[in-house]
Amino acid sequence: MNKLLIFKDVTMRDAKLILYVAALLILFAACGEQKDSAPKEIPKDTVIKAQEPEDTQSVIDPQYKTKANDTIVASAEHPRYQISIKQGKYSFGDLTIELFPDVAPLHCRNFDSLVSIRFYDGLAFHRVVGKQGIGGLFIQGGDPNSRDKPEETWGLGDPSQTTVPAELNKLKHVRGMISAARNDNMNGANSQFFIVLYEWPQIDGKYTVFGRVVDGIDVAEQVAMVDVKPSPAMGGEPCLPVKKITMKIRKL
Repeated sequence: MNKLLIFKDVTMRDAKLILYVAALLILFAACGEQKDSAPKEIPKDTVIKAQEPEDTQSVIDPQYKTKANDTIVASAEHPRYQISIKQGKYSFGDLTIELFPDVAPLHCRNFDSLVSIRFYDGLAFHRVVGKQGIGGLFIQGGDPNSRDKPEETWGLGDPSQTTVPAELNKLKHVRGMISAARNDNMNGANSQFFIVLYEWPQIDGKYTVFGRVVDGIDVAEQVAMVDVKPSPAMGGEPCLPVKKITMKIRKL
Protein backbone atom coordinates (compact mmCIF):
# COMPACT_ATOMS: atom_id res chain seq x y z
CA MET A 1 0.00 0.00 0.00
CA ASN A 2 2.80 2.43 0.85
CA LYS A 3 4.46 1.65 -2.48
CA LEU A 4 1.35 2.69 -4.37
CA LEU A 5 1.16 5.98 -2.44
CA ILE A 6 4.65 6.88 -3.69
CA PHE A 7 3.33 7.19 -7.26
CA LYS A 8 0.38 9.34 -6.16
CA ASP A 9 2.75 11.84 -4.62
CA VAL A 10 4.71 12.27 -7.87
CA THR A 11 3.88 15.69 -9.39
CA MET A 12 3.21 16.33 -13.07
CA ARG A 13 6.49 18.20 -13.30
CA ASP A 14 8.41 15.23 -11.94
CA ALA A 15 6.70 12.93 -14.45
CA LYS A 16 7.72 15.16 -17.36
CA LEU A 17 11.30 15.24 -16.10
CA ILE A 18 11.43 11.45 -15.93
CA LEU A 19 10.07 11.14 -19.48
CA TYR A 20 12.62 13.69 -20.75
CA VAL A 21 15.56 11.84 -19.15
CA ALA A 22 14.30 8.51 -20.53
CA ALA A 23 14.06 9.99 -24.05
CA LEU A 24 17.63 11.28 -23.83
CA LEU A 25 18.91 7.87 -22.74
CA ILE A 26 17.18 6.15 -25.69
CA LEU A 27 18.61 8.73 -28.10
CA PHE A 28 22.17 8.30 -26.79
CA ALA A 29 21.90 4.51 -27.01
CA ALA A 30 20.73 4.70 -30.64
CA CYS A 31 23.61 7.02 -31.58
CA GLY A 32 26.08 4.63 -29.97
CA GLU A 33 24.80 1.69 -32.01
CA GLN A 34 24.99 3.68 -35.23
CA LYS A 35 28.54 4.75 -34.45
CA ASP A 36 29.62 1.15 -33.79
CA SER A 37 28.08 -0.09 -37.05
CA ALA A 38 29.71 2.59 -39.21
CA PRO A 39 32.66 1.33 -41.34
CA LYS A 40 36.02 1.99 -39.77
CA GLU A 41 38.72 3.70 -41.77
CA ILE A 42 41.43 1.24 -42.90
CA PRO A 43 45.03 2.48 -43.01
CA LYS A 44 46.45 2.72 -46.53
CA ASP A 45 49.16 0.09 -46.01
CA THR A 46 46.85 -2.57 -44.59
CA VAL A 47 46.75 -5.83 -46.59
CA ILE A 48 43.30 -7.38 -46.69
CA LYS A 49 43.23 -11.13 -47.20
CA ALA A 50 40.20 -12.65 -48.83
CA GLN A 51 38.39 -15.22 -46.76
CA GLU A 52 38.89 -18.73 -48.14
CA PRO A 53 35.58 -20.24 -49.30
CA GLU A 54 34.47 -23.67 -48.12
CA ASP A 55 35.11 -25.13 -51.57
CA THR A 56 38.14 -23.71 -53.37
CA GLN A 57 38.50 -23.88 -57.13
CA SER A 58 40.86 -26.30 -58.78
CA VAL A 59 44.30 -24.86 -59.44
CA ILE A 60 44.19 -26.44 -62.86
CA ASP A 61 40.98 -25.03 -64.29
CA PRO A 62 38.33 -22.75 -62.77
CA GLN A 63 35.70 -25.02 -64.30
CA TYR A 64 36.49 -27.78 -61.83
CA LYS A 65 36.20 -27.58 -58.05
CA THR A 66 37.96 -29.62 -55.40
CA LYS A 67 38.26 -29.48 -51.62
CA ALA A 68 40.69 -27.02 -50.06
CA ASN A 69 42.95 -29.77 -48.70
CA ASP A 70 43.45 -31.04 -52.27
CA THR A 71 44.51 -27.70 -53.68
CA ILE A 72 48.13 -27.64 -54.85
CA VAL A 73 50.25 -24.72 -53.69
CA ALA A 74 53.10 -23.63 -55.94
CA SER A 75 56.44 -24.42 -54.32
CA ALA A 76 60.09 -24.00 -55.16
CA GLU A 77 60.49 -27.62 -54.05
CA HIS A 78 58.38 -28.81 -56.98
CA PRO A 79 60.82 -29.65 -59.81
CA ARG A 80 59.81 -28.50 -63.28
CA TYR A 81 60.34 -30.05 -66.70
CA GLN A 82 59.72 -29.07 -70.30
CA ILE A 83 58.07 -31.54 -72.66
CA SER A 84 58.58 -30.77 -76.36
CA ILE A 85 56.19 -32.57 -78.69
CA LYS A 86 56.57 -33.14 -82.44
CA GLN A 87 54.96 -35.08 -85.23
CA GLY A 88 57.60 -35.57 -87.88
CA LYS A 89 58.95 -32.09 -88.61
CA TYR A 90 55.90 -30.36 -87.21
CA SER A 91 56.23 -29.00 -83.67
CA PHE A 92 53.15 -28.85 -81.46
CA GLY A 93 55.15 -26.75 -79.03
CA ASP A 94 56.32 -27.10 -75.43
CA LEU A 95 54.49 -27.62 -72.19
CA THR A 96 55.88 -27.09 -68.71
CA ILE A 97 55.06 -29.50 -65.91
CA GLU A 98 55.86 -29.66 -62.22
CA LEU A 99 56.03 -32.74 -60.03
CA PHE A 100 54.87 -33.27 -56.44
CA PRO A 101 57.63 -35.11 -54.53
CA ASP A 102 55.84 -34.21 -51.30
CA VAL A 103 52.84 -36.27 -52.48
CA ALA A 104 54.38 -39.07 -54.58
CA PRO A 105 58.15 -39.16 -53.93
CA LEU A 106 58.78 -42.56 -55.54
CA HIS A 107 57.05 -41.66 -58.80
CA CYS A 108 58.81 -38.30 -58.96
CA ARG A 109 62.19 -39.88 -58.30
CA ASN A 110 61.57 -42.48 -61.01
CA PHE A 111 60.51 -39.83 -63.55
CA ASP A 112 63.48 -37.60 -62.73
CA SER A 113 65.96 -40.45 -63.08
CA LEU A 114 64.56 -41.35 -66.50
CA VAL A 115 64.70 -37.74 -67.67
CA SER A 116 68.33 -37.47 -66.50
CA ILE A 117 69.36 -40.26 -68.92
CA ARG A 118 67.13 -38.85 -71.70
CA PHE A 119 65.05 -42.00 -71.63
CA TYR A 120 61.92 -40.26 -72.93
CA ASP A 121 63.54 -38.64 -75.96
CA GLY A 122 62.02 -40.13 -79.11
CA LEU A 123 59.27 -42.06 -77.30
CA ALA A 124 55.70 -41.65 -78.48
CA PHE A 125 52.37 -40.48 -77.18
CA HIS A 126 50.86 -43.76 -78.30
CA ARG A 127 47.41 -43.36 -76.77
CA VAL A 128 45.16 -40.37 -77.49
CA VAL A 129 41.75 -40.92 -75.93
CA GLY A 130 38.76 -38.73 -76.68
CA LYS A 131 35.23 -38.61 -75.37
CA GLN A 132 32.23 -37.85 -77.52
CA GLY A 133 31.18 -34.24 -77.26
CA ILE A 134 34.13 -32.97 -75.21
CA GLY A 135 37.21 -33.72 -77.32
CA GLY A 136 40.31 -35.13 -75.62
CA LEU A 137 40.09 -37.05 -72.36
CA PHE A 138 43.79 -37.78 -71.95
CA ILE A 139 47.02 -38.43 -73.84
CA GLN A 140 49.42 -41.16 -72.75
CA GLY A 141 53.05 -41.90 -73.57
CA GLY A 142 56.41 -43.07 -72.27
CA ASP A 143 56.47 -46.72 -73.38
CA PRO A 144 60.02 -47.75 -74.42
CA ASN A 145 58.49 -50.07 -77.05
CA SER A 146 57.45 -46.96 -78.99
CA ARG A 147 61.06 -46.04 -79.68
CA ASP A 148 61.79 -48.61 -82.37
CA LYS A 149 59.54 -51.65 -81.88
CA PRO A 150 56.40 -52.49 -83.93
CA GLU A 151 53.26 -50.43 -83.25
CA GLU A 152 51.54 -53.61 -82.11
CA THR A 153 53.61 -53.45 -78.92
CA TRP A 154 53.14 -49.76 -78.12
CA GLY A 155 51.51 -49.51 -74.74
CA LEU A 156 52.35 -53.03 -73.55
CA GLY A 157 55.51 -51.86 -71.81
CA ASP A 158 58.78 -53.66 -71.14
CA PRO A 159 58.44 -56.32 -68.40
CA SER A 160 62.09 -55.79 -67.46
CA GLN A 161 61.42 -52.21 -66.37
CA THR A 162 61.58 -51.22 -62.72
CA THR A 163 58.08 -50.79 -61.28
CA VAL A 164 56.95 -48.17 -58.79
CA PRO A 165 54.60 -48.93 -55.87
CA ALA A 166 51.31 -47.05 -55.87
CA GLU A 167 51.25 -43.75 -53.98
CA LEU A 168 47.52 -43.10 -54.06
CA ASN A 169 46.52 -39.67 -52.79
CA LYS A 170 43.61 -37.25 -52.58
CA LEU A 171 44.51 -35.27 -55.70
CA LYS A 172 41.78 -35.29 -58.33
CA HIS A 173 42.12 -36.23 -61.99
CA VAL A 174 41.13 -32.84 -63.36
CA ARG A 175 42.37 -31.02 -66.45
CA GLY A 176 46.16 -30.74 -66.51
CA MET A 177 47.00 -33.37 -63.90
CA ILE A 178 49.71 -35.94 -64.65
CA SER A 179 49.15 -39.49 -63.45
CA ALA A 180 51.06 -42.76 -63.66
CA ALA A 181 49.81 -45.34 -66.16
CA ARG A 182 49.90 -48.97 -65.11
CA ASN A 183 48.57 -52.42 -65.96
CA ASP A 184 46.11 -54.36 -63.80
CA ASN A 185 48.73 -54.48 -61.06
CA MET A 186 48.16 -51.57 -58.68
CA ASN A 187 51.94 -51.42 -58.13
CA GLY A 188 52.82 -51.88 -61.79
CA ALA A 189 53.60 -48.26 -62.81
CA ASN A 190 56.88 -47.69 -64.65
CA SER A 191 57.77 -45.02 -67.22
CA GLN A 192 54.35 -44.44 -68.77
CA PHE A 193 52.25 -41.46 -67.76
CA PHE A 194 49.14 -39.68 -68.97
CA ILE A 195 48.03 -36.05 -69.02
CA VAL A 196 44.38 -35.50 -68.13
CA LEU A 197 42.47 -33.14 -70.42
CA TYR A 198 39.01 -33.51 -68.95
CA GLU A 199 37.74 -34.20 -65.46
CA TRP A 200 37.85 -37.93 -64.79
CA PRO A 201 36.57 -38.67 -61.26
CA GLN A 202 36.04 -42.38 -61.96
CA ILE A 203 39.76 -43.07 -61.50
CA ASP A 204 40.40 -40.82 -58.48
CA GLY A 205 42.16 -42.81 -55.78
CA LYS A 206 42.99 -45.64 -58.20
CA TYR A 207 45.93 -44.13 -60.09
CA THR A 208 48.80 -42.08 -58.68
CA VAL A 209 48.68 -38.37 -59.51
CA PHE A 210 52.24 -37.04 -59.27
CA GLY A 211 52.34 -33.78 -61.20
CA ARG A 212 50.52 -31.20 -63.26
CA VAL A 213 50.86 -29.02 -66.33
CA VAL A 214 51.58 -25.42 -65.35
CA ASP A 215 51.93 -23.98 -68.84
CA GLY A 216 51.05 -25.12 -72.36
CA ILE A 217 48.02 -27.31 -71.74
CA ASP A 218 46.82 -26.16 -75.18
CA VAL A 219 49.74 -28.10 -76.66
CA ALA A 220 48.42 -31.34 -75.16
CA GLU A 221 44.94 -30.46 -76.41
CA GLN A 222 46.31 -30.12 -79.97
CA VAL A 223 47.78 -33.60 -79.67
CA ALA A 224 44.37 -34.89 -78.64
CA MET A 225 42.90 -33.64 -81.92
CA VAL A 226 45.09 -35.72 -84.28
CA ASP A 227 43.73 -38.49 -86.47
CA VAL A 228 43.84 -41.90 -84.81
CA LYS A 229 43.47 -45.53 -85.78
CA PRO A 230 42.77 -48.75 -83.84
CA SER A 231 45.55 -49.74 -81.45
CA PRO A 232 46.37 -53.48 -81.42
CA ALA A 233 47.90 -53.22 -77.96
CA MET A 234 44.76 -51.53 -76.61
CA GLY A 235 42.37 -54.17 -77.95
CA GLY A 236 41.48 -52.24 -81.08
CA GLU A 237 40.65 -49.00 -79.25
CA PRO A 238 40.80 -46.08 -81.76
CA CYS A 239 43.54 -44.16 -79.96
CA LEU A 240 46.82 -44.70 -81.82
CA PRO A 241 47.89 -41.58 -83.77
CA VAL A 242 48.03 -42.27 -87.50
CA LYS A 243 51.43 -40.57 -87.60
CA LYS A 244 53.85 -41.02 -84.70
CA ILE A 245 53.97 -38.20 -82.14
CA THR A 246 57.23 -38.00 -80.20
CA MET A 247 58.42 -36.26 -77.05
CA LYS A 248 61.60 -34.85 -75.60
CA ILE A 249 61.83 -33.99 -71.90
CA ARG A 250 64.34 -31.72 -70.17
CA LYS A 251 64.58 -30.65 -66.54
CA LEU A 252 64.38 -26.88 -66.04
